[in-house]
Amino acid sequence: MKKVSIQIVVLVLFVSSHSWSQVFSNTTAAACNSWDSGNAYTGFQRSINVSGLPSSLSASGTVLQQVNLELGSPSCLGNLSSYYARLISPSGTIIQLFSPFVTTSTSQWMDIKLRDDTSLEPVSTYSTTTQQGYWPWSIGYYRIPTVDGFSSVNGEDPNGTWILQIAENTSSEVSFVKVDLVFGPIITVNNVTGSTANNDCTQATCIDGLDVVRATNNGYSTGDPNYPGSPVSGCSWNGANNNSSWFMFQATGATAYMTVSGMYNSSAPTSADMQLLVVKRSGSDCTSGTFTVPSGGCPDDQTTNNTDYISPNGGSSSTNVYSNGITANCEFNISGLTAGEMYYLYVDGNGGAPSSFYIEVNSGAEDCGVVLPIDLIYFTAVNDMNLNQNIVKWATLSESNSDYFSVEYSSDGMNFNRIANMNAAGNSTTERFYEYEHPITNEDAYYRLVLMDKNGNQKFYGPVFVPDSESSNIVVSPNPSQGNFIVSTPTSKHLTLINSYGAKIAEFDVEGQLLVDYEGIVPGIYLLSDGEGNQVKILIGQ
Repeated sequence: MKKVSIQIVVLVLFVSSHSWSQVFSNTTAAACNSWDSGNAYTGFQRSINVSGLPSSLSASGTVLQQVNLELGSPSCLGNLSSYYARLISPSGTIIQLFSPFVTTSTSQWMDIKLRDDTSLEPVSTYSTTTQQGYWPWSIGYYRIPTVDGFSSVNGEDPNGTWILQIAENTSSEVSFVKVDLVFGPIITVNNVTGSTANNDCTQATCIDGLDVVRATNNGYSTGDPNYPGSPVSGCSWNGANNNSSWFMFQATGATAYMTVSGMYNSSAPTSADMQLLVVKRSGSDCTSGTFTVPSGGCPDDQTTNNTDYISPNGGSSSTNVYSNGITANCEFNISGLTAGEMYYLYVDGNGGAPSSFYIEVNSGAEDCGVVLPIDLIYFTAVNDMNLNQNIVKWATLSESNSDYFSVEYSSDGMNFNRIANMNAAGNSTTERFYEYEHPITNEDAYYRLVLMDKNGNQKFYGPVFVPDSESSNIVVSPNPSQGNFIVSTPTSKHLTLINSYGAKIAEFDVEGQLLVDYEGIVPGIYLLSDGEGNQVKILIGQ
């Protein structure tokens, strides 16, 4: 018998925003067409040595969270329709990972993450078309055949040798790359499938990196009054308003990443299911302002989707895997966010299709349970030409456990630098007023306020805009905006809106004050000018 050396890798994996998990791996590769199981589980196996974990599983607070498996590669494709895989614990308990996929393709591979939540779906559940369009199934999570199947090893000592076994019945086998066993705390799930409250934008379910959200749109009403419309910000994503559900998250920085898994219409399994979109509302609530889509918020424009997802993974199909609704899993790689601002994930049933789904925010969202310790009355910045400086002011109605405020400055509204820290009141039940004086720099100025509490939590406010005091008697509010703003002038003026390339976008006349609405305008920096030396920069869609 040929001896095979086993390579064991132990590392720490950041699974969610707040839970660290240990990963035990076997990466002893088997090259393409170098092995044959003989259609028996004992024909191919890999050992994964687990050590240092508390015993027993579940009772110790540690469970088997996830199994990652990579078979084949873009350069080693094969027919997976006869492949089986299972895991055997040190105590001998068998966990079936997957049974043969229903697929006629002979050119596939897999890089799959398996969990056992009820709202997820096994790959084999989906139609042949879906299975052949979504491989290598690397986006989001898929379920093992048995719901809560990982719990079958609860009560056992996880330390020892686990065995991965693969059986197949093909003449040429794909390569084996690696298997990961992920152990950690129980994945907490916020199950909102028993409620239809988030059918309404005003009752959107908060999503963050702490909890997975298990949700549905089954039984939700149609005719959403807050339907974003299509197209929105150039994203033609959904031509009809069906049974929608709302989720919200507060950005912690410029980027965020989330996956939505388990979408499946059991009543019409060959159809597309959910249509999803990430949007921001320019107003203070669900009913005010206009919707815009941040970069990556339209599921039809990400490089990991559509043919751009299939082609790098060895596929050749021209099928748009996110067209007319998503039948399996999707992801959002979002950028251009403003820290502290609220964004919405909108999930709409294609043609009224119902489904459950499994939402995980991997990065970029504030904890839903964080209650920041102030009640902010206002945050403003104004120019004082007599003092030759900008005055940044804010006030709080009450404070609890607040630590300090930071003032951040930018000349372009995008790149901010911290210019001052000021102690907060700590604990207060009366109004507190704060002020910071910033010397005028003879350029446009944007200011952002950051609150830090004594537990290390932070929240962003703003930005607010102060135009160059020598450049304009034209006032724009709000600035930045999402494309709708009020222009004020001391006299009647004919104004021109110019983009950053010098192209004229629009012209209009203002007599004192005018509401301007350019929903869907490309985000960027624009110049509003009267042609007589008076002008102001406008930041839109940031």
